[in-house]
Amino acid sequence: MLSPSSSISPVEKTRKIVLLGSAGSGKTSLKNIVFSDYSPDSCVGSPPTHDVDQHHVKYLGSLMLHIWDCGGQTGYMEDRLNSQRTHFFGRIDVLVYVFEVESAEWEKDLCMFRKCVEALYEEAPEAKIVVMVNKMDLVEETIRDETFEEKRKAINAYAEIRTRRGPINVVFDVIGTTIWNCSVYNAWSRCMELIVPKAPRIEEMLRKMGEIIEAREVTLFEKQSLLKIHHIEIEPQRDDSILEKTTQALKSFKNDLLKKAAGEAHTKHIFIGDSSVHIADFTENIIILINLKNETLSIPVLTFNIQYLQKRIADLDCNG
Repeated sequence: MLSPSSSISPVEKTRKIVLLGSAGSGKTSLKNIVFSDYSPDSCVGSPPTHDVDQHHVKYLGSLMLHIWDCGGQTGYMEDRLNSQRTHFFGRIDVLVYVFEVESAEWEKDLCMFRKCVEALYEEAPEAKIVVMVNKMDLVEETIRDETFEEKRKAINAYAEIRTRRGPINVVFDVIGTTIWNCSVYNAWSRCMELIVPKAPRIEEMLRKMGEIIEAREVTLFEKQSLLKIHHIEIEPQRDDSILEKTTQALKSFKNDLLKKAAGEAHTKHIFIGDSSVHIADFTENIIILINLKNETLSIPVLTFNIQYLQKRIADLDCNG
């Protein structure tokens, strides 16, 4: 959905996201890149988080995210599992657990992960989990995929937990991340999809428009965080360098929007490699990006199709 208002009642327009993981795994940097507009360079050498740093972020205009960035020192972790258990793990919507891929205490990290998941499922059984294996850039490129797969299997081996209600086999995503590329945005986009699910009818509309205008892909991004809300691939884009340049173009577009007067329309059309990329202000809280195969398609034709899509989605929201 484009707005959480149609799926979340007024008293429920807050969501609790908790970041856990060992000290030094990069939790704060993963948060700051997306939700505080930090550059990767500015995250290097950040001081460790002690106890809990609470961060409040608006998403899609009306949904308030309460993000708990938690220090990973052993003492704090043990307190949360014992004396603070109900207060800390209760009412969590998404647990983001961060592993450092080259941690010297990998087995200890796995054991702590299982303890936290057991506590979560006792106090907030409906919560979702996303696991990030962070600092993948530190792994030699030739063995990066192999290393991630080994870590993913090791983490999944700890998915069977024991709670007061009996054994549970927990299902969760495991995503490799680094602050140096768009993987951090992909991982957080998955987290937000668990909170604001995708709407199949909107996906269908995006695909139909994409086919009409001969697009490779059509994507809707939340304006403040630049996280994906909906993404349709008609012709999959495999070139990582283009993905990175597209992310930079989005950031530049967002900065341009801040300089515009309220209500002033803004679009940007650029060429990245052999891709023709069109970025436009879609709604108050959303940006649309279209990666085109047809480089000769005129801007007026593009604008007409985007406006038609806006109207159809607005009608969909109005009619439920």
